[in-house]
Amino acid sequence: MTRAERRARGVFYTPSAIVGYVVDEVLSTRLPGTSFRRDGSPDLRILDPAVGSGRFLVSCVDWLSEEAVRRGFAREPARRAIVSRCVVGVERDPYVAARARAILGDGADIRVGEALGGGLVENGAWDVVVGNPPYVRSVTLRREDPILWRALRGAAASTSYGEWDLYAAFFERSFEWCAAGGEVGLVVPSRWLTARTAARLRGRLAAAGAVRRIVDFGARQVFADATTYTSLVFLTRRAGGAAAVDVARWVGAPGKGMETPLPPGDGWNVGKVEVAGEGPWTLAVGDAARELSRLAAGRPRLDCLARVAKGAGTNADRVFVMPADDDFGIEAPLLRQCL
Repeated sequence: MTRAERRARGVFYTPSAIVGYVVDEVLSTRLPGTSFRRDGSPDLRILDPAVGSGRFLVSCVDWLSEEAVRRGFAREPARRAIVSRCVVGVERDPYVAARARAILGDGADIRVGEALGGGLVENGAWDVVVGNPPYVRSVTLRREDPILWRALRGAAASTSYGEWDLYAAFFERSFEWCAAGGEVGLVVPSRWLTARTAARLRGRLAAAGAVRRIVDFGARQVFADATTYTSLVFLTRRAGGAAAVDVARWVGAPGKGMETPLPPGDGWNVGKVEVAGEGPWTLAVGDAARELSRLAAGRPRLDCLARVAKGAGTNADRVFVMPADDDFGIEAPLLRQCL
C-alpha cells in the first residue's frame, strides 16, 4: 500500500519495544493463578482484534512459551499447543491474514473479517485482549467504508458524538470482549484523554473502574512513518476495578523513534491519578500536579473569559484569516476575533 492508502485504513505497524512492553504488562498481570495443561499451554484465551502481521500474538506466544519452559515443559510442543489453543486474531485483509497465519504457524486461528462487525468475536470470552487498532477518523471512514461507518455511528459511547475515531470503537469493544478477571492492553492515540468526542467513552470507563494503567508518550513520536501522539492503555475487568490509575508520562526531550526508554526510567514522571467522569483527564503527577492545583485555585479558566475554538483546519490561512483593519462590510457579523 502507498502511505496515503495506509493512512486511510489506519495501517501502521507497532515498534517491537512497545509490543513487548504491552504483552509483558498484560500477561504478567493476568497469568498468576492460571493453570497449565499437560501440553504446556495455559488456560487463557488471547485476542488481537486487528492482528495485522501478527506481532502482538507472536510476542504473546513467545512469552507464554518461555513461561512453559520455566514450568518444565518442552518448548516446541508447548509453543504449538499455545498457538493452536490460546491465541486468536482478526484481520480484514485476507492477504495480511494469511501472512499472520504463516508467521504464527500451524493451527493458528486467524479469522478474516471485521471484528467490530459482529459474529467473529464473542463478548465476555477473552482473558487478554491486545493490539494496535486502526486510527481512522469518522469522516475518513465514512468515505472509505460507509457500511462500517453506518454500523458504528451512534452504536456505542465511543461513536456517538462529534468526529469520533475508529480506534475508540475498538477501545470500548475490547472491554466488552474481556471475560471477568481479564486484561486489555492497547496502543491508541492519547487524544482520547481530553477530546470532547471521547467524553462519553471516558465516562463509561471511569464508571466501570476499568483503566488500570496509562503510559503517555507526550510529544515523543514513536512511529517511524506516522505523526501521532501515542498512549498505551491497560484496562482490567477484575472485581472492584481500579480505584486510581497508575500513570507514566514522558517529560523528556521530544523527538522521533523508539530510543526512548520505556518506563520506569529517566525522562518519565510516574505516579497515581484519580480519574472520574466525562471531563478531560489530566495525567499530571508530582510537581506538575501540584503546580496545576495551585494555578487552578480561585482562578477562572480561559474558556470562562474567551471562546476557545478550533481553527478552520484548511491550511489556507490566507483565505480564512483576515487583517483586523480590513473593511468586511456585510460579512462583519459572521467573523470573530482570533488570537
